[in-house]
Amino acid sequence: MQTAGRREKIQSIQLLRFLAAFIVAYSHIAFGFAFHLGQQRGLPFEPPALALSRVALFFLVSGAVMVVASGRFFEAPGGWHRFLLRRLIRILPAYWMASLLFAGWKLFKGQDFSLAHLGYSLALIPFGGDTRGGFPQPFLWPAWTLFYEVLFYVAFAAALFRPRHQAVLVCSALLVMLAGAGLIADFDDPVLFMATRPVLLLFIAGMVLGLAQIKQIELAPAIRWLALAGALGLLVFAPDLSTGRGAAPLGFMATIGIGIPALLVAVAVMAGPLPLPAPRLINHLGNISYSVFLLHVPIASFWIWFYQKAVPDPGPWLFLASCLSLTLIASHFSYRHFERPVTDWLNARLLRPAPKLAS
Repeated sequence: MQTAGRREKIQSIQLLRFLAAFIVAYSHIAFGFAFHLGQQRGLPFEPPALALSRVALFFLVSGAVMVVASGRFFEAPGGWHRFLLRRLIRILPAYWMASLLFAGWKLFKGQDFSLAHLGYSLALIPFGGDTRGGFPQPFLWPAWTLFYEVLFYVAFAAALFRPRHQAVLVCSALLVMLAGAGLIADFDDPVLFMATRPVLLLFIAGMVLGLAQIKQIELAPAIRWLALAGALGLLVFAPDLSTGRGAAPLGFMATIGIGIPALLVAVAVMAGPLPLPAPRLINHLGNISYSVFLLHVPIASFWIWFYQKAVPDPGPWLFLASCLSLTLIASHFSYRHFERPVTDWLNARLLRPAPKLAS
């Protein structure tokens, strides 16, 4: 049976998972789609620091979750293999479904796209044909973060032969070496370029947050409120460190600029008790967060086409509200009828029961 403190920790992580996915969906739908509707651009442009801080929150949460939830894999025989397989089962089928859905919509609309780009993207291999934002983009463009997730999983799996705290140190060392290689060498190959970006270091901060949760390290409520206020201030007023002189795509300055606000939000939520209303709803929102992340672009691509045909005065605000609502509804059904059943089915067939350790 879970204690009240354990339930609150799970709820805080679920809340962060949903916030990260929802902010990504909101930003893309608002400023990639709704922003262009109407005679006047009816939505103010997003604050610069918000652009990638939502991604930093993803990486922080992922680092924390892996440390907290992977206890049975540390020092376990074959633990690295089971861990990697479980993570790939968790992320790939839903990602493939969303990517193929997006490809099907493009075919329906008669839009050209590269089959090579789609193929590389389905394999999560960075493809040099699309470099919007200064770095290779996959076919389903928000999913560039999944390359980093898998890279982190590989580094984490390589460290699972050690106890939890030592594994975090080993994984951190591997990530630092990758980021350091990107500082020393200028790689032209898309895979090497992406694999050596300093944005990887955000996973280390996430793992530290996970260790703090396990050790039940808490901060005073006043400090957590200050952290939240500081995060909001940076998101609204801080300059965009990812651009300008000396800036590199996903480089050190960008990592600092997007990482600090996200870290402050994570600390505010995770560094102490957080009794939340409607815990079942929050848990479900956390569960559907991956579907929200994957489906919002295919849904927005369809909805902006339908919306402009069906609404006499297609303004941006109604589009934003309706598209976000549709994304949440679709994500609920996707999680319940595809993501969870497929994950359970593959886990049952591909993962044998773990061997028991001798007592």
